[in-house]
Amino acid sequence: MKTNKNKKNDAKNIALYIDAENVHHGNLEDVMASLRELGTIKVSRAFADWNHPRMRKSFGAMSEFGIRPVHQPNYRHAKNTADIAIIIDAMRTTYEADIDALAIVSSDSDFIPLLEDCSRRGFHTLLFCEEHAIHALQTTPDTLHILTKSSNNTNGSADKNRALYSLILNVVSKLQQKQREDWIPAHMVGEKLREEHNICYESYGVRNVIELLKRTKGLDCRRGSNNHMLVSLSTDCIVPSWPNEDQLRTKSNSNSIVSIS
Repeated sequence: MKTNKNKKNDAKNIALYIDAENVHHGNLEDVMASLRELGTIKVSRAFADWNHPRMRKSFGAMSEFGIRPVHQPNYRHAKNTADIAIIIDAMRTTYEADIDALAIVSSDSDFIPLLEDCSRRGFHTLLFCEEHAIHALQTTPDTLHILTKSSNNTNGSADKNRALYSLILNVVSKLQQKQREDWIPAHMVGEKLREEHNICYESYGVRNVIELLKRTKGLDCRRGSNNHMLVSLSTDCIVPSWPNEDQLRTKSNSNSIVSIS
């Protein structure tokens, strides 16, 4: 656990918001234990498209810990709308409910403005995220907790999918060179993966290219001025050699390479 800024020792009334599509439900026990040491959890909500088959285990885990699942359909195939719903609901809660601490469970940088705003208004802010979350997100809250279970590690580690991630990094690198831009639209990467390399996202346990790119080590993600997702190679990323096509084809046809349910 990393703590920064000024942390008061008095008990808190906490609002907990979970971006359930982007975190492993196996972290819930540690999250709840940490928050109960800080105070009383007054609001606990987990947002996701709960109709999706891969969310079944997470749904059961939420019920086990008394966390309210909030159904948020993905109206657009390539966009996770849960983060927007969380931000709106959390802002309403901070203005209307008797709470003085806000906890976010997500590795998505979209929550930076929410955490910054709540901190400015005097709320104690906490973030539970995976180690790969960008530095700007990790340095925003008053208290930072690094999750020990990765959203990639339920049925086989994402690190074992070297062919897929090598392909993604190479595609991004080629597009950067071609476009002469550091930040590339995620949909452009998705088109290359789908049309030229026949990558089926659901075969890797994700529903769209944005989820896949967010889980790729060596990539930074952010929203552009039009709110579209952009990706760039991390400053310390070393692009690996182009993957073996036979190995990639084998992995693409597997249904259990990356399970994040």
